[in-house]
Amino acid sequence: TTAANEIFLTHTGGTDVNNIIATAIEWDSVGVSGSSYFWSGSSEIQILDAGDYEISYNIPMTSQSNKNIAIGMNLILNGSTVIDLSAGGAWMGATGAAANVGVPTFIYTFAANDVILLAGFRTAADGSVLTELTGSIMIKKKNTLQ
Repeated sequence: TTAANEIFLTHTGGTDVNNIIATAIEWDSVGVSGSSYFWSGSSEIQILDAGDYEISYNIPMTSQSNKNIAIGMNLILNGSTVIDLSAGGAWMGATGAAANVGVPTFIYTFAANDVILLAGFRTAADGSVLTELTGSIMIKKKNTLQ
């Protein structure tokens, strides 16, 4: 059932995140959504209600290059502020090597109408790293009943 306090979005893959400039993860479908959020089918998620939220994400990826490649990810708040608690990373050492970038659930306090997006970026060698199917993000407002 739809709960007003959570949103679960999925990513179908195909985004090259091995770039110096952070590349936003586009969310392709919503599994659960409630009235505390606005998502229009892009990378941005708007938090409509102020409060404390539990957040977790997981993005699987595969290296397309035979190099030592490292990828980092962060949530970006309102287009400029990096949420430090959201930092995740992965390392891949050969073509076809797979990894997941994800974080355990953390809590962050949002103001009404804050906008967040998840972005990936290169932290080592150039090349190509593509996101894969089953990437997801879950955001759940704390202290509310479902």
